[in-house]
Amino acid sequence: MSALKKRKRKEYLTVKDLQKLLDSCTLHLHEVDEVWPKIYIGNAAVAHNKAALRKLGITHVLNAAHAKRGSVGNQNFYGSSFVYCGIPADDSTHFDLDVYFQPAADFIHKALQSPDGRVLVHCIMGMSRSSTLVLAYLMIYRHLTLKRALQELIQKRAIYPNRNFLALLLDLDLQLTRKKKTCKVLVHCAMGLSRSSSLVLAYLMIHQGMTLAEAIKAVGANRNICPNSGFLEQLRELDKELHCRQWK
Repeated sequence: MSALKKRKRKEYLTVKDLQKLLDSCTLHLHEVDEVWPKIYIGNAAVAHNKAALRKLGITHVLNAAHAKRGSVGNQNFYGSSFVYCGIPADDSTHFDLDVYFQPAADFIHKALQSPDGRVLVHCIMGMSRSSTLVLAYLMIYRHLTLKRALQELIQKRAIYPNRNFLALLLDLDLQLTRKKKTCKVLVHCAMGLSRSSSLVLAYLMIHQGMTLAEAIKAVGANRNICPNSGFLEQLRELDKELHCRQWK
């Protein structure tokens, strides 16, 4: 096999690659964890405990095991205190959860538009179905790659989507990557060193969820850049502001 073919093969993740990444998580499984600012993944027990949800400040509940054994949640159960969305997913190797990726992502996104919006995404154990939907949200709305989204979540919670769901997420990752490649933008100034690079760094921080250091590393890997000291100071302030806003 040629070096070029080997390199191309390495560009594509496999289900086995993702499972190895998941196996690297050393966290213990809890009832509920905040895995992204204002997004929680939990099990059915915490989802059925409305007092616990109020204590967490939860306003929206996305149930990935709607009407399944062990799950009693529906809008009547939650009343007017919580906004409910139910997805009747099976944690199986044949269930097509991908048809719910966009609706689930839309529900989470809409919930977070409210200043006090906090979302619990749950299934029975809070490991497979619920985490898959959160990963899809991060990919669709936060523009994270599947690998990056997984890396983010396993720092916060012990999750383990089944093989089928991982394969569906890989398909989504490929679709989103292809979509990105069809649109290209040139950002320029006189030299392409300071003003233009500062705007690109700001974009990566605001829309890609990168820290300033991560953005500089990403851009610097492909081009020499040199934002002036004033722009760097403004970017540092933006970095602090975004960090505070995320975990507020």
